[in-house]
Amino acid sequence: MQRFTGKHIVVTGAAAGIGRATAERIASEGGMVFCLDVSEAGLTETVESINKAGGIAHWALCDVGNLETIQIAIKAALDTMGSLDVLVNVAGVIKMQNFERSTDDNWHRIIGINLTGTYWMCRECIPYLLASKGNIVNVSSTSAIRGLPWGAAYAASKGGVSALT
Repeated sequence: MQRFTGKHIVVTGAAAGIGRATAERIASEGGMVFCLDVSEAGLTETVESINKAGGIAHWALCDVGNLETIQIAIKAALDTMGSLDVLVNVAGVIKMQNFERSTDDNWHRIIGINLTGTYWMCRECIPYLLASKGNIVNVSSTSAIRGLPWGAAYAASKGGVSALT
């Protein structure tokens, strides 16, 4: 199946886990993938794996919790690929904390990456996606609906992603 032939796709969180698997799958189905993450080592592994398997992938460092790095990464993706057809927001973090002992720093970090980062990525990519009649895929979690013991910030962030989407 070659569902993504000729498509230019940005995937956040592509250095590992679901983001890496997503990037690899898209490339295996013909898409050109631009991988974003904070881990240079992980990005290098992902892109080398994709290119070795015959796919086309590129990467840039990007902290989705930082608008400036998002803008730089999106420019790099457009300079490399020429256009954008799909944005896949996978990047996310989780740190379990007992609610009454949770820290404001933990709350702000998780909300900043999981929710605000998803919002910023969408906002920065929408002009290009409108031009290509493209799509956005935002990854949420079942904890958005059911909550998560010791994971209030994570559940709230993913609930926000679901509502945003």
